[in-house]
Amino acid sequence: MNSILLVDGNPLMWRAIYSRDESYITEGVSKYVFKLLSEYESSDILLFWDSGKSRIRSTYYPDYKIQRDEKKATIDLHEVGEQKKLVSQYLSHFGIRSIKTYGVEADDLISWFSEYFSKVLNYDKVIIVSRDRDFFQLVNDNVVLLDYLSGDLYDKEKVEDDFGVSPDKVVDLKALVGDVSDNIKGVRGIGDKTAIKLLSKFGDAFSLLSEENFDEVNKSKTSQKVLRDSDSLKLSYQLVQLPTLAGASAFLNSKELYNLEKELEKEVKADFMLAQLEGEALQLNVSTSRCVSPLRDEVLGILPYLTKTPPQNPTSLAQLDSAILNCQRCARRSCCQAVILAEGFSNSPVMVVSDQPLAEKDRQKLLEFLSNVGLTLEECWVTSVCKCSFSCNEPAKLEEIFACSEYLRAEISLLKPKFVITFGSEAMSLFTPYGADVANHCGEILNNPVSTTLGEIGAYVGIMVHPSSVCSGVGEANFSFGEGKIKEFLDERKNSG
Repeated sequence: MNSILLVDGNPLMWRAIYSRDESYITEGVSKYVFKLLSEYESSDILLFWDSGKSRIRSTYYPDYKIQRDEKKATIDLHEVGEQKKLVSQYLSHFGIRSIKTYGVEADDLISWFSEYFSKVLNYDKVIIVSRDRDFFQLVNDNVVLLDYLSGDLYDKEKVEDDFGVSPDKVVDLKALVGDVSDNIKGVRGIGDKTAIKLLSKFGDAFSLLSEENFDEVNKSKTSQKVLRDSDSLKLSYQLVQLPTLAGASAFLNSKELYNLEKELEKEVKADFMLAQLEGEALQLNVSTSRCVSPLRDEVLGILPYLTKTPPQNPTSLAQLDSAILNCQRCARRSCCQAVILAEGFSNSPVMVVSDQPLAEKDRQKLLEFLSNVGLTLEECWVTSVCKCSFSCNEPAKLEEIFACSEYLRAEISLLKPKFVITFGSEAMSLFTPYGADVANHCGEILNNPVSTTLGEIGAYVGIMVHPSSVCSGVGEANFSFGEGKIKEFLDERKNSG
């Protein structure tokens, strides 16, 4: 049986710091890795590190892990960085490859490599070594989680026994309850036990927001909390979800991909003599008699899955439509019911952007909104963040949102709108500096905001909650308020010529 250990180095690092101090990282991490080598004698091994916070999550939600900055202020970050270099170099003499890249967390790398080794290279067993319960979502017939502290091995059955839900519902559970350690809020007032009961009854988190379940959900004060915090639920769901290999290219910018390529290409060669000399120089009281394969060819094989398709830079709307229709930049296209292209006129001064193609009921609400603010559909260019229409309740993943962002950037460049109206949290996050709480920003109008993702918008941007929040029975007050503010703004613009 071929198996591989994917080791999350960050919790081992923090364990070493708390055990003694920053200077103990190399020895502490090495001791545990050598323990793994003795217990899993026939397994390959890779070691993964964070290199800062996730760029894509921090772009989408600026408060992501913000409270961890306080914890970092209490340690010597320079010493931590030096120790991570030392332990990576020392372990490389035993054939152990360390992998990191700027702007991408170890969790994301492990997610990609676990899928790659289990589904592409057909390893019989992938063992993720960590205490992070986020990895429960990756557990399947070939992927398990080893708790480095307790020694417990989590397969699908043990995840459900200990966590209360099966691996495929872990993201739903964490979206409901949040994650304090990452500053992910979830739904206020919903704890683990309540979340498990709701998932058992409704199947998944977003069935609680569906039209067919609205009356039943609205009967209970507990489940009403989900309706109240639906935007937070959606944001939390997107943040806790680990990226798939199919969407990896959308998760990496060119700099991150370049750094990762260099990491995977670097020379790693087992050399016991160098290991002994370096161990003595570092005064390490650790040892192992085993070397492993550096897996250079194996890890380089993942690069085609990570490499971006070069942007086509369409020079016309027809070229843009063609690029969208032929897009394969993320996994959503495989379950897409239909590709919905933008509608409107190329000389329209107003761009209307929803999170995804609107359902018929939401579309009627949009038409009503346009009428109420003094616009007609013919005066607008109506588009969406994600171009694929599909039937399941879950929102778009971050990898899908950022895969489609290039098309939005092209639309802005070609149309040069004077006023953009965003509907929903995804659209707001892409067009403005705001990353959350769309209800609190509803009705705000920003003058030429600079978006981290799309750059300088070059237009006024008005923020609205999504029509679905009104159609599902929540958000009416925010929607009406925002509608009034945008009407007032457009009236002033018309009166001033």
